[in-house]
Amino acid sequence: MKFLVLLVIILGALAAAEKFTDGSLSKGLRSKIYSEERTQQSPQKSIPQRQNYQITDTQGRALDCILLAKRENFIQIKRAADGQEFLLPIDKLSEENRQEFANIEDFNEDSMRDLLFERAQREVSVTLLYMSGNQKYRHPQTGQMIMTADGRKLEFYRGLLEKMEIPYREELVETQPAGENLVYLPLGISEVPCIRVGGQTLTCNSKWRFQDIVIDDYLAQLRNPYR
Repeated sequence: MKFLVLLVIILGALAAAEKFTDGSLSKGLRSKIYSEERTQQSPQKSIPQRQNYQITDTQGRALDCILLAKRENFIQIKRAADGQEFLLPIDKLSEENRQEFANIEDFNEDSMRDLLFERAQREVSVTLLYMSGNQKYRHPQTGQMIMTADGRKLEFYRGLLEKMEIPYREELVETQPAGENLVYLPLGISEVPCIRVGGQTLTCNSKWRFQDIVIDDYLAQLRNPYR
C-alpha cells in the first residue's frame, strides 16, 4: 500500500513538473536518450592505430602496404614490396577494408594534394572569364599597344592552366556600361578576369589555391554526383 502511495506521489510530481516546464522536461529526456542512441549507433572516428595493412580489392587481390594519409573516400598508401605510392578509392576495396577505413578520420591530407589533383584535373569543369577590350591600350605618345593589368592577369591565368594541363574554355563576360571607364558585371561575378571551377571562383595568382579549388570541386562531385 505504501508503495502505491509513493508511486502516485512520484507520478504526480512528474506531471506537475512537466506542466510547469511546458513540456521541456520530457523533451530534454527524449533528446538525451536520442543523443545517446545516436552515439551508440555511430562510432567515433579516430586516427589509425597502426600503419601496416593488408588491403584487398573487390576482386580479391591482396596487397601489403603502409597507410600514409586519408581524405574522404581516398587513402594514400605505400606498397611494401617496392615503396611505390598510390592513391586508392576506398569504395574499390573489400567490405572489411571499407568498414575499417570508414572509422578512421582524415589525416595528412596535404601529402595527398598532388595525387588528388592529378585525379581531379580531368574531372572538373574550368572556365576562364574575361572582358572584351580591357587587355591592351594604345600609348598616347608612342602609339604602341601596351598590356593592361587585366591583360597581364589574363595571360597569367592562361599560362597557369596550360602549364598544369587543365582542360578549360574561355567565356566572354557580357557587361553593361556604368559611366566613364566603368561597367556593371553580371550577378555573381565580382572580378574579371577570373577562373571559375564549379561554383568557386579564383581571383588570386596562387597555384596552391587553384589546386585546392579543383580538388574541393572534385570531391564535392563524388559526394553529390547529381548536384
